[in-house]
Amino acid sequence: MGKKLVLLDTNFLASVMKFKISLDRMEDVLQEAYEFLIPARVLEELKKISPRHELFAKRLIESGRARLLPSEEESVDKELVRLSQKLGKGRVVIATNDKVLRKKLRKIGVRCVFVKGKKYFRVE
Repeated sequence: MGKKLVLLDTNFLASVMKFKISLDRMEDVLQEAYEFLIPARVLEELKKISPRHELFAKRLIESGRARLLPSEEESVDKELVRLSQKLGKGRVVIATNDKVLRKKLRKIGVRCVFVKGKKYFRVE
């Protein structure tokens, strides 16, 4: 099987910046090869939050650490659900701190990663 595809949500990236958590810690929780993906709608939301947040995501993309995906849905949550279905539930992990979204994703069999204790990632 190929790499896990980790879709990064707006609030997850904001938390990573706020608490200065290295994205390299993802390796500790997934314990397999992965690729970060950022939906275009997430980039738009980050721009609204702050130019620093948008720049952080753009640097991930420009450095090759993440890939930008086009968005079709108006809502980031709907876009993450759509992409998880399109790319394959067993292959996708959604990185989000949104409890409502995590519950919805669990119901359809999609794994999630979230920030725990302001310094760790946890997978469910």
